[in-house]
Amino acid sequence: MEQKGKISFFAAVLIAINIMIGTGIFAAPQLMAQISNSMSFLGWILAALLLFPIIWGTAQASKIFPGEGGFYNYCKCGINPTAGFLANWSYLLGYLGTAATQATFIRLNLATNHNLTFCAEHPFIFNVILITAISLLNLLSIEVISKIQSSGTLLKISPLIFAILILPFYFNSSINYDFSYITTVPLTLPMALFGFWGFEACCTIGHMIEGGFSQVFKAIFIAFFIVAAIYSLFHFSVLNIMGATNLMANGAPAFPNFLGFGAGATSIIGTLVGYAILLSFLNGIYGVSLANITSLNSLAAKKSLFFSDLLTKTNKNNRPFNAIILHAILVLLFLTFVTKIEILVALTGLGILPALALTQVAVFLYFLKNKFFGYLTLSGLSFVSLAVAVYYTYISLGADNTTRISYAMIMIVGLLIGYIIFKVKSGQAESN
Repeated sequence: MEQKGKISFFAAVLIAINIMIGTGIFAAPQLMAQISNSMSFLGWILAALLLFPIIWGTAQASKIFPGEGGFYNYCKCGINPTAGFLANWSYLLGYLGTAATQATFIRLNLATNHNLTFCAEHPFIFNVILITAISLLNLLSIEVISKIQSSGTLLKISPLIFAILILPFYFNSSINYDFSYITTVPLTLPMALFGFWGFEACCTIGHMIEGGFSQVFKAIFIAFFIVAAIYSLFHFSVLNIMGATNLMANGAPAFPNFLGFGAGATSIIGTLVGYAILLSFLNGIYGVSLANITSLNSLAAKKSLFFSDLLTKTNKNNRPFNAIILHAILVLLFLTFVTKIEILVALTGLGILPALALTQVAVFLYFLKNKFFGYLTLSGLSFVSLAVAVYYTYISLGADNTTRISYAMIMIVGLLIGYIIFKVKSGQAESN
């Protein structure tokens, strides 16, 4: 029986899949091919292998530290309240970058592929309209939101599934897999990792899932492995359909033009794929916004933010409307001051990775304290994965350290602001 105010396990998996499958899989293959040519599809496999220990640790955290709050709860229980706040705050900063990245892709997609030049000529006005629309949709009840997300996810993966299903008919044995590009595959990691961010979405909405927190562990793994398979197969398929040169020049969304059909059929398929990709972007930013607003509301509910009482006020659908407004303002600030896609992608990673790192520390300390030595090795591997991910994300910020540090300061300053807010609020709580 459906529980009021709850979403089903199936819907939770689809929401996590929805957040992961968005701009990354449609935009990244072209950029990855420009780096690693015909070996570029291996970037998804490398990213999945790199993330596995991290995902395992995050999933373990959902079992070890059950309760509402996601990263906040894991790190508060496993380390201390300060770590809990910083993990949640860092995650929120990272996902503001995700929302801004997806908004930018939507604007460019409409301008380039749908001939809406207004989007390119007036980016600020377009961003205001888009973020306002997404905010209004987030005022709906969580039950309605979950249904929209679920149906949208099934629709938007259709071009991915289509490309995968036709692979046997377009398998190109003549493709030259140039193994000299193997060494460049790690350089594709920032884009590939961006495509996977979202696996942890079930952490932030765990308290909304029917069946309780025991379902979070399963939801995270199921969503991740489904997406990993789809990403790798889709990229490999368009590589076979288009060839590496055409993929580099035209991008994955152009694959219908290389199917060998007549002009009419190609036009129809191309139009359907184009609108499915646009839907992917829109549904992705909707899902990301849901996760961000939930994180903001969670922090406010714990009195960890200024004006917490104001931010937790809800409408008749039990949605925190002031938190939704604040989220819209923060995303618009990101869009105004950071305009380069590659920088937004990297900043997303630099925000999410500290939250994951603190979570791995909490899990590692738990295993160490309870002498679960069998788990310590895999838990320890997560730190190696994190170090690799941080390194390649950092170097993608620019060609030199001065440029990289200047962009990284956005997240560093954001974390410092969060720390100051937490300390002020903690001091107020102690004085009371």
